[in-house]
Amino acid sequence: PGRRRRGRNMNLSENTLIEAKKNLRVRARQLRNELARAAAPNLASMTLELLNIIRRHRARSLGGYFPIRGELDVLPLMCAVQMEGLETALPVVAARDEAMCFRRWQVGETHVEGEFGVPVPAPGAGIIVPDALLVPGLAFDQHGGRLGYGGGYYDRTIGAIEASGNTVVTIGICYQAQLVDA
Repeated sequence: PGRRRRGRNMNLSENTLIEAKKNLRVRARQLRNELARAAAPNLASMTLELLNIIRRHRARSLGGYFPIRGELDVLPLMCAVQMEGLETALPVVAARDEAMCFRRWQVGETHVEGEFGVPVPAPGAGIIVPDALLVPGLAFDQHGGRLGYGGGYYDRTIGAIEASGNTVVTIGICYQAQLVDA
């Protein structure tokens, strides 16, 4: 998984796919923003489901995210996981077109503004490789497909974790209405 760049040798089907993804991103972002304003998720149910997944996979650390642009707020989930004794971390973009790293962070700790204005743990927080990863997105399908913002950060990060010999359980986080056929 990586980003295909627009180029002169791109065929019609690649252009069609790029345009379809662009249109889906716009519609999915609008839908998610509407859902974020209209409906509060069932945090108790989500927390229990998340804890069951983590226990089943024997994860010891969880990479979450600081919610932006209408993303589901996973900070209460991260707090519940911390109470179970797991380490938690947030992603940090060190450089464009590279994998993200994860810095240790607990709910309530200080954060600073990182790349793209996203809150990240304060500099000096330790780096961890998460066993489980909460992955935000604009749309998901039942086969593990995900549409994000198009930067490829999560694809590169998951690939880098696996290439280093570690395994990571990825958990897509979205509203039910963000599920698509493909």
